[in-house]
Amino acid sequence: MARRFARKPRSFHAALWHESMLCGLCVGRVSKGREHLTLHYLESSPIPTHPLRGLVMPIMFEAALQYALALGVKELRLREPLSALIPRYKEFGFRVVGNTRNPIYLGRILANEGGP
Repeated sequence: MARRFARKPRSFHAALWHESMLCGLCVGRVSKGREHLTLHYLESSPIPTHPLRGLVMPIMFEAALQYALALGVKELRLREPLSALIPRYKEFGFRVVGNTRNPIYLGRILANEGGP
């Protein structure tokens, strides 16, 4: 899935490891005008006992947030979030943006987050 984002200068890749165990991955892309960083894929390890269970989402959001702030991006977005996780995403400040047709996007404005 991430292959289409590989070697693109505006792409965002993050891998979360605990020792030698891969616990999570995140792939996204910054828009041409640096208006938003859209996270296309955010996955936790399917191993239910991995040591970072429950922490992948907040760690990945923080990594994406810091990357976005460093680039001066105005909004962090999630593309096609799982509907069952939307309440959890809202706990992190995301809300539905644009129309409610497919694909659905959630967004979090970064204007008040501070930055460099």
